[in-house]
Parts: sequence; C-alpha cells; structure tokens
Amino acid sequence: MQSEFNLSNRDIVSVAVEIASEKHLRKLNQNEPLSEIIHSVCTEFNVSKHSGMYALQLMDEGDAGGNKYLTEENRGEIKNGSILRLVLSPSEMVRQIIVRLRPEAPDEEVEGKEWALQKVSKLSADPVFAKAFHANGGYSMIMEIILNSSELNNNVTCCLKSFIWLMHHHLVSPTSNQFIRRLIDFVSSEQHLPVELVKCCLVILTKAVQQKECAMMTGIGIPDLIEHLCNRENPVIQEKALALINALAQGPHSITVLGSVVSKQIRDTIQKNILCNDVTPSMAHELYVYQTLILGLLVDNLTHTVDPSGSDSKYITELNEILASANDDMQNMKGSIASLIEDSNPVTVVDKDVPAIMISKPFVSEDFVCSTPRLMKAVKNIPYTRSKSIPTPSSDTKEFPIRHSVIDFSSDSSVRICRLTLYCMLHFARRYRRTFVRVLLEEEALSRPFPWTCECLVRLICELLGVGILPKHGGILYQPMVFSASDGCSFIEELFCHVALQLGRTRRQMRARTPSDQEKVVHVLQRQLKEVLALKPATLDQLNEHFRKFCYSAVAKMWQSELEEKEKWKLTHLPPILELKKDRSDKVLLLIQQQRINTLLRGAKFPKYTARGQRVKKKSWFVCLSTNQKSFHYGDCDDKNQPMLDCSSKVAVCNIRTLVTGRKCPHIRDCRNRKSDQDVADLAFSIILDVEPHSLDFVAPDQPAFDCWTDGINCLLGNPMTSATKEAEFNMLLDLEVRLQLLDTEGIPLPSKPPLVPDDPPNYNFHFK
Repeated sequence: MQSEFNLSNRDIVSVAVEIASEKHLRKLNQNEPLSEIIHSVCTEFNVSKHSGMYALQLMDEGDAGGNKYLTEENRGEIKNGSILRLVLSPSEMVRQIIVRLRPEAPDEEVEGKEWALQKVSKLSADPVFAKAFHANGGYSMIMEIILNSSELNNNVTCCLKSFIWLMHHHLVSPTSNQFIRRLIDFVSSEQHLPVELVKCCLVILTKAVQQKECAMMTGIGIPDLIEHLCNRENPVIQEKALALINALAQGPHSITVLGSVVSKQIRDTIQKNILCNDVTPSMAHELYVYQTLILGLLVDNLTHTVDPSGSDSKYITELNEILASANDDMQNMKGSIASLIEDSNPVTVVDKDVPAIMISKPFVSEDFVCSTPRLMKAVKNIPYTRSKSIPTPSSDTKEFPIRHSVIDFSSDSSVRICRLTLYCMLHFARRYRRTFVRVLLEEEALSRPFPWTCECLVRLICELLGVGILPKHGGILYQPMVFSASDGCSFIEELFCHVALQLGRTRRQMRARTPSDQEKVVHVLQRQLKEVLALKPATLDQLNEHFRKFCYSAVAKMWQSELEEKEKWKLTHLPPILELKKDRSDKVLLLIQQQRINTLLRGAKFPKYTARGQRVKKKSWFVCLSTNQKSFHYGDCDDKNQPMLDCSSKVAVCNIRTLVTGRKCPHIRDCRNRKSDQDVADLAFSIILDVEPHSLDFVAPDQPAFDCWTDGINCLLGNPMTSATKEAEFNMLLDLEVRLQLLDTEGIPLPSKPPLVPDDPPNYNFHFK
C-alpha cells in the first residue's frame, strides 16, 4: 500500500485549468490519456461542443504567445502549479483560419482575415500547429498574400512571421525566385515600411543565402543594405542588415561581395552608426563575423612566402633603400653610444645569474616618428629607449656592431618569411623610419635575424585575431580599430608596429639578455596582446595605454592568480583529492581536539562577574583542567599578571550536565539589552553541573578564547566542536596536509576517475626467471 501511495503522488500533479478566463484547480493523472482528460474537463464544466474539438495548452507566462499545445510526447513538461488552458484543437483552429483566408471569402470578412493572420503569426511558433497548418494548405495561402502587391503591409508582415516559424520547424524553405524577388523589393524600397516587415525580409533573405537554395540573390545590392546600416533608430534592422551582408560574403558569390564589403564606405558607416551606440551581444557577433571575413582576405599573403627574385623584389629593394637612406641616422646613433660609453658614471646592471656588465645609458626618449601622412589617428610622443639588455660595444672600437646592413630574404636563407610580414616591415619602415632602424639594431645586437622576429610577431597577431579561420558560432570579440583603418591590411600593419615596440619593452622588463630567452618574451607578449585586444581599444592612444597597463609584472600576477585558482579547483573538485581529504580529516580533527585540550590544561584567567552579569572590579578567577583530564580546578586571583592565589576548588568532569552559551547562561539571562551587555553575552558560556555549585559561569576575554574553551569543553563531553575558529583551522590544516601529500605528484596530471582494475589472471602460477 505504501508503494502504491508513492506511485500515485508521483503521477498526479496539481494544476489550474483555465476555461473562459476562469481558472479551476484540478488534479491531473499523468497515466491517463490526454483525450480522456479533455473529455472529462469538457463534461465537468458543461462545454457545449464535442470534446474532440478541444485541446490543452501549457501557458508560458514569461513569453507572450509562447503557449504550446500538449501532446503525449511533451506532457512530461507539466509540473505542479502549471496553468493549462482549454482551447480549440490545432486542426479546428487551422480549419477556422483557412476559411477566413480563402480567396472566395466575403469582403465583409476583412476583420476576420486580419484576426486569422494574427493567429497564424503567433501560433506558428508551436510545432504541432505549424505542421497542421502546413498539411492543410496554409503555406500556399500565405504565399499568395505575400506575392500580392496590393496586400496591406500589416498582413504581409504576419505572413512573413509565420513563414519564419515554418522555416524554423524545417517545413518550408525559400526556394521561390518570385518570393525572393518580392523580399528584395521590400528591402530596396525607398518607401517608409514597417520595421517588422523589413526585419522579417532581412531574416528570410539571410536564411536563403545560408541555405544556398536561391539563385536570385544577385538582385540585392550592397548599397541598399548600407542604407539600413544607417538606421540608428532601429538597431535590430542594423543587426539583420549586417547579418545579411555577412551571409552574402560567405555565399556562392563571396569573391565579388567581399570586394564591396571591405570598402571604406561600409566600415565608416558601421563606425559612425553602430559603434557609437551600445552594442548588444548579437550585434557584437555580427561585427566579429564581419571582421573575420575582411581579415580573411590576408590569408593569401600569410600562406605565400616571399619571392626575392619575383614580384616581391621591388618591395625588398625599397626596404633596403630605406635602410640605406637612414645610414646617417644610424651613424649618429653609433656616435651617441660611443659618447655615452665614455661617460664617467656608466649604468651597471647586476643580476643573480648574469655577471656584471657595463651598460651604456639608454637613448634619449624619442617620439614614435611618422614619416608619411597618417592614415589612422596615431599616437603622439610614444617614447622609445634602447634596451639595457643590449650588449654594448667595446670602448676601444667605439663602433656599434651592425651584423646585417641589408635584410636578407634570399631563398637559401633558413628563415622563411611570408608576404604579410614583408608588407608589415615595409609599412613600419615607411612610416616610422627612425624607430624601425632602432628596433632592427636591437634585434641584430642580440644575434637574432630581424625578419625572423617580425615573422613571429605577425604569426602571433594573426593567431589572436583569427586570421584564416572560420567565424566561431559564439564569437563576439571585435576590434573597433578595424573599422577606422583606411583598409583591412593597415590595421594589421599598424598593430604590428606597436607590438614590435612592446616586444622591446617586455624584454627590458624581463631583463632578457640571450637569444634563448626570446621564447619566454614572446609568450609574455602573447598574453599582453590577448588582454589588450580583449579590451577593444578604439584608438592607438588607448592601445598603448593598455599595453602599459599590462606590463610584465601584471601578467605575472595574472598567471599566479590563475594558477592558484586552478589549484583551488583541483583541491575541491578532483575525486582523488576529495578521497584523500576524507582520509586525512580524522587525523586533522584529532590534532585540533588535542590542541583544545592542551589549552584547557594550561588554564586561563577570566574576569569575574556577579550572578546578575555585572563585572567585579579588579577581580578575576583562574580555571584549568587537571592533568588526568577528570576535573576542573578554579580559584580567585587579581587582575595583574601574578600567579594564581587560590585554586583549591574543583568540579569533576563527570558531573557536567551540559554547556550553554549566550543568553542561556545563568549570569547573563537577566542582563539588559544594551550594546555593552550584548557584547558580554556573545562571549559568555556556562558549565551546568549536577552538584553544587550547579554552574561555573565564564565570560571570555575575546572571541578566540571563547572558541577554544567551548570547543575544549565539548571535546571532554564528547560533543562536536562547532566554533568558526575550528572550521577555519580545520580547513587550513587539511589543505596544508593535502598539499604536502601532493608534492610527489607535481607535474603529473591527476585523473578525474580512478583507473580500471584489471581482471583476475586465469591462474596464479607465476614464473620468475
């Protein structure tokens, strides 16, 4: 009988059934067929029509129009407290709607037609209704309304909403060229159309491009979509228009479309009309997709290596000519270094693992000089100083050792450089010649080929920006500077210049002096660039400000914090560690109990209070536990740090009935509710005895003493320790114990599941040679 009772409780739910706007409480048996439930509801409430014409809807109060028809498949969603509504069944509702949508319907049924279209646009969200509507020819009726040029815009909007839901349920697809042409006319129209109508058209066109089922998409022009990007009053239209542009750029005519998508006009429009407002996550995703597409045009330059004797020879020649023209600047830099070496107060840098060397003073801070008109808003007064880690020339030669006065891109070189790296180097040399030369000298002084360093930086930038990969489904990280650049490549080139400068800063902060340290420096630089790009700097000023914020010490702190969080997660989630904690818990608990008992054995001096909770001036009493832990000794003493005067009285532990705290104590029970009295009550505890003097009343001097003594007395009585101090000490000691046990497993990944135990051998006749 008990099992049947439990079964009935599990299968019967309490719901409210709404009939004619009135709710009625009812018990619903989940094992009973829905048809019988509907019939019993109709019979109980005297519904006139046949019960087969009705169905139950599960109401969703959080989303208007989100109600769904109940079927045998989804009735498991009914819970206690659900609200059900008795409505017309999907087949009956579809029949009534189709009657009003037929062309032969009388003209006076205009309101009935609008009612039917409104119902279709809402009910199509339910898959049960959508299938019934499609099966009874509803799709062809809404298509006729959409293609009818004399139809009201509101009616067309309702039909398009229903069409979107039918696509969502995979019942139809936009394969009709006439239908697509109609939608394109709406999108390209210069008339003022309802926002919902334009939105639906853009959504369907985007879906059509993604499904690659329509050959008429060439009829839509990018300029028409740019007009919608300028619609600041309706961000949803901007989002859907940008989504359609992204879909076209990934469609069958992507090469032609990308030529228009990458234009400065679209990026200026996005910057002035979208980025100036708050960007929603869905809009951020479309901006991310757009950025990935235009940066994907650089893949060809990223995958092809430099051809020194072919089409790239003119760029290499120009790059080396810039270096040759900067020879005077380099000679001046050599002279300044030689003069600084002769200075009477050279700078000495001493590290633990590096012998002391004489370092010349750094270059005087110089602006990040731009030698050509700026295509982007550039940073003013970006200082650049030579790294102290660069080896200095000997004082007798007074010559700066330039290993390569010409950058080598020959085919027999061990360094394979892509074209994008060459273009970035050329951009750096053209616009910031003096700074470029200084960076080159620093790399050559450290015995590293400058093209190899530039190649590493370009690969790092492209990896973090996702150049050459497909857009991620949930990606929302975009860079506003992509839209402000003069073209898609100039953003990468300008970012390369500032990353090359940051490489030198990071190397100086890390005091990296040898070529073997380059990998570590690049690893730190990668994290710096990742954090900076995550902040989405809008200008080069913000870019450099963020670089200064994420210095090497900041990155080291972030890594340390992440390591601690990882260790903390492992200590609280990995099953092997949890099992180890469980095994060591008893040992740690015994250690805390022994510490509490030792506190009682040492004894403590407590202020003396009267039976009414009043402090006795200059009087205290001393209490301690006997060495055999069988009795408490106590006696009076003064407030000064003097030894105990009298400790002749004692009570046996076996006579202790219980321990009480706070207002339950006899000497605190009658205290007034003043703040001072409340502070005393928080530190008060009493030992209730079965014999005279019936209780020993304490007031601890502070919270730690209160916790130690109450925990210790509870240990003597066999009760669990309940203080906050005990919990803190237990967690700390257990954590230390586990960490000590895990020292031998450092560097070994711990499994989340225990290894499988092998099967027993067929026999135990082992043979050893």
